[in-house]
Amino acid sequence: MFRWAIIGWGLLYLIGAVVLLCVVHASVFLALYLAVNGVILVSALLLERKRYRTRVDRTQGDFRPTGERFVDSTTQQLLEVFYNSATGEREYREVSEQTKTSDG
Repeated sequence: MFRWAIIGWGLLYLIGAVVLLCVVHASVFLALYLAVNGVILVSALLLERKRYRTRVDRTQGDFRPTGERFVDSTTQQLLEVFYNSATGEREYREVSEQTKTSDG
């Protein structure tokens, strides 16, 4: 929701720049200022999703248990930590009922 509000704000900057330049014949500096800010806002939010995605190749290596277990505070589920030595990635998996009973 907030993301779309900022994109809308950036588009309003762009529309305002065009209106100021074409209709009102205002200062080119002011129109350019609004246009640049609008482009920065819109492009930053549209390109942000692509940039911060994980680039880990899950086909490399294998996940091995580390022996660490903890209870997730939000779901109250018992989780176990697995580590992939090839990529350095950690994964948190829910402990099954069968594993809970066999560990004692």
